[in-house]
Amino acid sequence: LIRQRETAGAHLPIIAITARSGGDEEERARAAGMDGFLRKPLTGEQLAEALATVVVAERHVEPAAYP
Repeated sequence: LIRQRETAGAHLPIIAITARSGGDEEERARAAGMDGFLRKPLTGEQLAEALATVVVAERHVEPAAYP
């Protein structure tokens, strides 16, 4: 639904987080339009890295530009 409501040029970065282990969850999440995917348990560092990756990809900025 989120992807359907996006306007041209406006892309909301979304990262899926699941506690499910195994299976095709990541494939299904990406097919649904997710930009990233994480499995629980996860650390704050893993979440921060995933967010930075999505933001960098979205803005087409080099990762070194983020502290």
